[in-house]
Amino acid sequence: MAEDQRPPPPSWLDKNLIQTALREGYGDSTITVLSCDITMANAVGDGYASDMYRVVAKLQDSEERRVIVKCQPLGGKREELIKKTNVFETERKILVEILPSMYKLLEEAKPGDYQPFSAKCLYFGENPVHFLVLEDLRHSGFTLVEKQKGMDLTLCTLVVRTLARFHASSIALLEANPSILQNHPGTIYTEELRDDLTPYYESSLKSLEKTVLKWPGYEKYAEKIKNIRKNIYDRIMDTARAKDGELRTLVHGDCWSSNMMFRYLDTRVTDIRLVDFQLCYYSSPTLDLQYFLRACPNEEVRRSGIDGLIKEYHSTLSDTLDILNCSAHKITLEKFKKEFDEHSLFGLFVSTTIFPLVVINPSEEFNLNDMLNPNDGLTNSLENVMSGGVFERIMKQFLVESENLGLL
Repeated sequence: MAEDQRPPPPSWLDKNLIQTALREGYGDSTITVLSCDITMANAVGDGYASDMYRVVAKLQDSEERRVIVKCQPLGGKREELIKKTNVFETERKILVEILPSMYKLLEEAKPGDYQPFSAKCLYFGENPVHFLVLEDLRHSGFTLVEKQKGMDLTLCTLVVRTLARFHASSIALLEANPSILQNHPGTIYTEELRDDLTPYYESSLKSLEKTVLKWPGYEKYAEKIKNIRKNIYDRIMDTARAKDGELRTLVHGDCWSSNMMFRYLDTRVTDIRLVDFQLCYYSSPTLDLQYFLRACPNEEVRRSGIDGLIKEYHSTLSDTLDILNCSAHKITLEKFKKEFDEHSLFGLFVSTTIFPLVVINPSEEFNLNDMLNPNDGLTNSLENVMSGGVFERIMKQFLVESENLGLL
């Protein structure tokens, strides 16, 4: 795969900027930064659309403040794509305007019962590139999971409850302030981005097509996958589009293991924060649920826990809408399951494009430039991931399910 060519910290990321950010973020004009230690925060394969730096700011009296600086990447096709999609402005608006308003509604409805959805954004700017200065969740005790292992039922339950509250509070916010999402971008699955995104999607499906030919009894799926590959982008555009008659909410849009952090007390998980809101859009909340449930649970949960998680999500969504006085937006479990199944193509898409990123060996991980410029190295990595182990076991099961749902 592509060599790790991440740049050193840029010259503009200095103690003066961090001092400004801390003063702004904490409302304290007396904060004085004496020096900063700056290191890369994201490993190869993570932070696909951003360069991220971990900053330890040393203040007077031996005090320290720790932040993450997330900035627009430079170089290659990913810089072109990030500029074209304007995802940093999307994330700025979500972090600075929308999420605090959603959390405020929950806090007012039930004081002390909820935690924020995200890290706090302390500061942002667009010169010389777009950047965000965020609280360092790791310093607050939050960690990433080992994504290759998959999430157990306890973690999955916490995630679906959080997504349900996220979606419900976005409904309440839109009801209270209908204009807040005015000019908010739609999904990234647009005609404008077809040529940018299609190569990786087709490469993933082509790798799966070649792989299933090696699975005795599953060879028949190769031709079906080939047929899907011919118009996958059109079908994904249609699936992700908000439709009349469906429940519609703010959607996280990139709901997988690398975009969630958890805090533990001893071995018990106690809290969660979502990260990376660059791909948020307005559509069916079942898209987030399809994304998460097809990319993140471990094998045991996939075998016997998916239906229970859908029920848990629906129950939390309904309860939260009641708490927020938005009961008119509630839908029955039966209708919700119907909408979930109607978006199963999105789950198949995630299984072939995102799930490989979850189970791939860390030494083989690839980055966004690899994905935007598919080559033999990418194809070989995808086929290696798909050719055995957990991917093979899970995909065999999901192919049968997909056929039964008429997706193939």
